[in-house]
Amino acid sequence: AGLNMAPAAGSPRGHAAAAGRKVEGKRGGKWGAAWVQGTVHRGTACSLGHRRASSRKGNWKVLALSERPPSGQDGVRALIDESSAGYQSDIEQYSRPPRWLKQLESEEDETRVLNQLVNVSCIVGLGIAFGFKFFTIDADVWRGWTLTEILATVPKDNWRFYEVSLASHPIISKACISGFVYGLGDLTAQTYEGRSLDRIDRGRMVRSSLTGFIGHGPLSHWWYITADQLCAPLGDGFTSIAAKLLLDQTLWAFIWLFAYYSLLGCLHFDTPAK
Repeated sequence: AGLNMAPAAGSPRGHAAAAGRKVEGKRGGKWGAAWVQGTVHRGTACSLGHRRASSRKGNWKVLALSERPPSGQDGVRALIDESSAGYQSDIEQYSRPPRWLKQLESEEDETRVLNQLVNVSCIVGLGIAFGFKFFTIDADVWRGWTLTEILATVPKDNWRFYEVSLASHPIISKACISGFVYGLGDLTAQTYEGRSLDRIDRGRMVRSSLTGFIGHGPLSHWWYITADQLCAPLGDGFTSIAAKLLLDQTLWAFIWLFAYYSLLGCLHFDTPAK
């Protein structure tokens, strides 16, 4: 309502048309954006699959078009049928040109290449940092050590460093370990799901790592101290071990799963209902 739906001059069937121009579709009271190729007519399909508008993916049936440029931009407005999700058409989706890597064909290819470069850089950088720290644990006392001597002492001295850290800073040490393991676990899960390096969700991996760092490490530290205290009257035999396992799989499982999903939701800015 209120849109200028006047037919474009010379357009087939007397309806406004667009060729390789920006089309904005109104859905749910909001105007979304998409790019289409070829001539678009009323009653045909318009792809609203812009990568920044994931909630509007798919083809939508165009009810009317307007030649009036939206917000002073070069393009048209499209009034779409909200009940036409999955509407099939032979119309091809227009690919926006790349912004920086001009040798590529489209912005989508550019995004994929840049994502792959960033993901590979992050993985390689973290691997180099970890390897450097691991193999230079005794760098301050080498003073002429051979490579064989260095490699022979690296595992033992790293384990000693771990034990000293646990004794002096138990909570932060366990938090760092949990954060690393949770991040690595999410990366492994994403590759198992079939995601290539250009499609790895870095945000999801960071959120998972932060959940391990903020939640699992500190909470587990306090929980196992509590469990030891609760089961201390049972001694150190089989009964005590069985009681700890029972508590771990019931009470602690409920507490941690609640905390896990709550932390993930908060880090993802989800609503309490979700």
